[in-house]
Amino acid sequence: MVVIHRGTRFFIKADWDTWIHTTRLEANLRLLLGHRSGPLYFGNTLWCSYSIGDFQPCGYGFGPLQAAGAKAPECSKLPAGNSAIGPFPYTAGLMWGMSYELIEWIAGSRLVYDFVHNASARFEPPYWVKGEDSAFGFFAHISPFPVTPIHWGWNIVHDGYEFRSQAERGLCTQHISDTTLAVHSMHTRGDFELVVKQLRERCNATCQQAVLPFTVDGLADLCSRNPRIPSVYTKCASVSRGAKADDGSARHLPKPQPRRKCSSVGENVPFIAAKAQGGTIACVDEPLEKQRG
Repeated sequence: MVVIHRGTRFFIKADWDTWIHTTRLEANLRLLLGHRSGPLYFGNTLWCSYSIGDFQPCGYGFGPLQAAGAKAPECSKLPAGNSAIGPFPYTAGLMWGMSYELIEWIAGSRLVYDFVHNASARFEPPYWVKGEDSAFGFFAHISPFPVTPIHWGWNIVHDGYEFRSQAERGLCTQHISDTTLAVHSMHTRGDFELVVKQLRERCNATCQQAVLPFTVDGLADLCSRNPRIPSVYTKCASVSRGAKADDGSARHLPKPQPRRKCSSVGENVPFIAAKAQGGTIACVDEPLEKQRG
């Protein structure tokens, strides 16, 4: 992908049940991010930590302080959870985007390659059941770039109110309005048709070209929101050191790491790694001669 689409500025990912107002997305990417150089990551942020030894996210929160408080009691229930990395932000899977520089680093990382391979090894045929959104947030977090996800806002990228049950409605659920950019959680053709109808009613041609400002606009903005955030979010150190935005020209492609062989070992921590979802992963180092082969 990074070879075929080398001239691409942004890569966008969305769930199958998300409707994106593509005209409005293009206008906002051009107006808000088109002039910015270097790696970029954007969407709506949630927070968690990652136990890389278990290939499991844990310790969730809506912000850094809430996720930091959840890290110890939740992550410690995993076999390798006491070494979990985080907390860090990730963009919710309904819709998010990354610039070419960050995608290139992820694609060239041996750690990421082995991570995806082993995280999928619990099933035959291999597939991955633990959210791609938190994993890509983890990849961005361990990258060498002083970058954090830019948070657009739940009134802009959100679950559809009509498509969530009353019990499921919360911060992420909104009615479609003149600030809506992407709607998530549709399940039928009629649901998609209703979204298109309401977007046409609420957003005319002028609205489609209107700027939708970010709620949290980058690393410096985030780290200044609360004096306690730098104590729990390690990327804030880049701000305190006065690190300049990295344009990616040095590429920073990571060195190969030892390959590990991983497999599922059954049931552990039902709310994080239920047996029906593959249980918990255990890993051992492969012999060097096998890696070379």
